[in-house]
Amino acid sequence: MERRPATAVHLLCFDRRVANARTVVMTDSVHRLSADALQLLSLWGAYPGMELTPPAIASLVGRPRQQVRAPLHELVQAQLVITRAHDRYLVREPLPDSVQVLTEGVPEPERRAALRRLLDHYLYTAHRAEGLLLQRHYERLTLPPPASAVIVGEFADQRRALTWFTAELPVLLTAVTRAFEAGLDTHAWQLTTILATFLNRQGRWNEFLACQTVALRAAQRAGDRTGQARLHLETALSLTQLGRHDEAYTHLHTALDLFDTLGDGLGQARVHLHLGWLYDCQRRYPEALVHDQQALELFETHGVKIGQATALNAVGWDLIHLGRAEEGIDPCRRALDLFRELGDLSGEARAWDSVGYARYHLGHYSRAIACYEQALAIYQRLKDRYCEAETLIHLGDVRYADGRHQAAQHAWRRALAILEHLGHSDVEQVRSRLSR
Repeated sequence: MERRPATAVHLLCFDRRVANARTVVMTDSVHRLSADALQLLSLWGAYPGMELTPPAIASLVGRPRQQVRAPLHELVQAQLVITRAHDRYLVREPLPDSVQVLTEGVPEPERRAALRRLLDHYLYTAHRAEGLLLQRHYERLTLPPPASAVIVGEFADQRRALTWFTAELPVLLTAVTRAFEAGLDTHAWQLTTILATFLNRQGRWNEFLACQTVALRAAQRAGDRTGQARLHLETALSLTQLGRHDEAYTHLHTALDLFDTLGDGLGQARVHLHLGWLYDCQRRYPEALVHDQQALELFETHGVKIGQATALNAVGWDLIHLGRAEEGIDPCRRALDLFRELGDLSGEARAWDSVGYARYHLGHYSRAIACYEQALAIYQRLKDRYCEAETLIHLGDVRYADGRHQAAQHAWRRALAILEHLGHSDVEQVRSRLSR
């Protein structure tokens, strides 16, 4: 690869932010770098701590992947970039002063364009991965096509999408903060929204709440009411899981007002579903039923089958808790059929759990256990940790009622281990079951 003459390299090292530009004495390793390697290092050095893959690096500099291999290899050989596991790379810290001056010398428009490309890589790749995890397409964001210089990852199946989210989560969370700090508010709130499915399944609500707080500020600063409505709704979900019900209620009603102003009936339906769930968590089942029925009506009005299935399952759940298990099992079965027809595994698992719960209350213990085992197998496949724990609790309950106390304790202990790992407030309920 052609290298710059030494004079050109020194010119690059002037601190253009200082009136009397000064020449910086570069280390030998930096001095020997090619122009392409210098460009990559100067852009990447602005974002220390971000562990990048080759597609992310290519997006940062706006070049095809094959054109970043050589400069990346140079930086590794010069010990300015560290190789991490699974084809990941990290800029060494602290960088030489000469490199920091290089980074500071990059014009602001060029640096901002590079950050936008990097954020686009994560936004669009996460959106593609989310599509394999989430069948509820009425909840998904619609994004315009990415810029041609942005590399968007592809995934053969759901397992690979989950693997990518797991590996990239630290940098994805950092990217939200970077976007907010740079005033790229749309990137901040959209990326946070896309992370919802994965973070909820993993039960990482404290991390998600911190991210949502930043994202909500970004949407508010941008005056984006759609973003604000979505963030209020999703923040309420995290707060509910963390037992902060009063705060969740406030966010849900703010979201409901915003969706109403926007004329977004599906958004309103989602809020009613979450209000139903919040009241369910507080054992206020009559109020929960009212909101879940409102959600069902809205989904039927808009002809959204996946929403209808979700609301049907919620209505059945409420009826079971109101002592109307015989009546409640029918909407749960209808939900199960719809979820299976639509290929929504997560929804199917929830419906199996609900049918099992109805069977349990009707005294059909063997049939309830069979339902719970169906749900459990799906949750384990999806790596939905919280719902796996919840179904294990229900499985333990029916085994206990059936006189199988040792088997019940085994299920509860498995649930407790998951909930303790997640830091969920339900741990006390499980401990209470075990202590008896």
